[in-house]
Amino acid sequence: IPSNVAKTIYEQTISGRVALGWIGAVTQNLDTNMRRVFSVPQDTECVLVTSVVPESPASKAGLKQGDCIKSVNGKPQKDYIALEWLVRNSSPESELLMDVLRKNTQPLKLKIIVAKKESPK
Repeated sequence: IPSNVAKTIYEQTISGRVALGWIGAVTQNLDTNMRRVFSVPQDTECVLVTSVVPESPASKAGLKQGDCIKSVNGKPQKDYIALEWLVRNSSPESELLMDVLRKNTQPLKLKIIVAKKESPK
């Protein structure tokens, strides 16, 4: 865990609440079968969106099930765990600029405003 992330979590823990970034998208890595189903070329690195929570920041920005996230804020994405860490460690109200591939369309650019997901007391 990067020291700045650890420090933030420590400070939030002391205050009694840990605020994590949340966009409302569930993702997974692509295997060969999923690449075939969603028509993603073998040489394309991306993370597959498996579901989107209705009325979530991801949904409001236009992210859909079956989309492939190629990059976030210019950083290539190929591992869903790394993407999850990126989102969780984003400040609420910050913007995530995503390059997205959608089956049978041109590549998309989506702007998602991160929401706060608080830990239970």
